[in-house]
Amino acid sequence: MKLMIITILVAFFSANLILFQQNFILNKMNKYQFFCAKNTLFFLFVVFYMTFVNKDVYKNLINMELKDWKYILLDGALSITNIILWYNLLQNTDANKLVSTINPLTIIFIVILSCVFYKKTITRYEIFGILLVLIGLILINKK
Repeated sequence: MKLMIITILVAFFSANLILFQQNFILNKMNKYQFFCAKNTLFFLFVVFYMTFVNKDVYKNLINMELKDWKYILLDGALSITNIILWYNLLQNTDANKLVSTINPLTIIFIVILSCVFYKKTITRYEIFGILLVLIGLILINKK
């Protein structure tokens, strides 16, 4: 029950963020300005957190092995690329169409990438679900 409530809250917050970004922020500044402003705030929060709340984070980061940083760097590069592309799409597409296309595609890619790169097995139900999602995408985006 607790997990379901948290899941609903995350979905609700995500929906509000997307609509705020599209309707109030990205029509007043471009995607690069917003990216810089938002991440400056994140940086300040992280510095505050590491300085006053949880000082062990900094110590653990310093003690991380160099080989582990490649995944963090890859994550950062993918995140930055994804955010800039997302803001570009959000400035040029209705949020409801965008989310109803990207979220199902994300699910499909997670299943496929998990199978190809992480040796997870895909069940018949998952294959059937992917087919239903693809049909849904075609119907949603049909003009």
